[in-house]
Amino acid sequence: MAQNRRVFLKTLGVGMAIVSLPELSPVLNFFSLPGELNEDLVTTLERLLLDRQPGGSFVAHARTDLIEAEPYKLVGAPAALLGMLDDMGLDRRFSSCMAYHEASQCRLNFETEEAKWRGTNFNSFTGVKRPRADHDVAIAVGGNIDTSSNLVNAAGATQYQNLPAVSLDKLDPDVTRAVKLLLSDNLSSSEGIQALAVTDKRSVTIDHNERATRYETPVSSSVYIPHARRTSRVNNAVGLLAANSKQVPNRIYITDVYA
Repeated sequence: MAQNRRVFLKTLGVGMAIVSLPELSPVLNFFSLPGELNEDLVTTLERLLLDRQPGGSFVAHARTDLIEAEPYKLVGAPAALLGMLDDMGLDRRFSSCMAYHEASQCRLNFETEEAKWRGTNFNSFTGVKRPRADHDVAIAVGGNIDTSSNLVNAAGATQYQNLPAVSLDKLDPDVTRAVKLLLSDNLSSSEGIQALAVTDKRSVTIDHNERATRYETPVSSSVYIPHARRTSRVNNAVGLLAANSKQVPNRIYITDVYA
């Protein structure tokens, strides 16, 4: 028995314009053609986000709703990390020394991150910070400050409670912030902070040995697929992001990601 599924358009409120359709991509052919809702897309996202395997004996599941959001523009790790600090209500001060006075039990985790950052020649650091809205969350950012006082070549790390710290570099900060935006209507202020605290990051297989990255926070799960879907509404899309809150897991938000 086929499950009823709906697709909605949701606006993030970030002023992204809808532009022309891209060329069809030969990758991820399970994505639907324009105007269609392909069951394969829903099945794939259910497997990646809900651990729901296709096939086998029939098991009744709650209906999965796909909610489509406005496209998200990648801003790069430095800008996304600064945005995460802003979202947490933290200052943007950097220093050549890595401060640990707010680190508490997670100091060893962030000392490991600092060693990696210094190994890549980072010389400016925020130190470990905790937002007032949720002291179980910790974040640190490292990078370089150029002659115009801009943060460049940055990376970060987050930790929640006693879980290990998780490194955030390359696209990770953009994806983390985009997930928070996708789910913002369903999160309290404290949960919004927790949505920025990545607790797990791992590579997963989607189809035909293609790889994606799955993220966990205390309040959300998400997966970033690094290829544009064939129904992308932007001609420079580079991937698809899907996310759900743990309180309402069968409501999956999706957004095209573009550069």
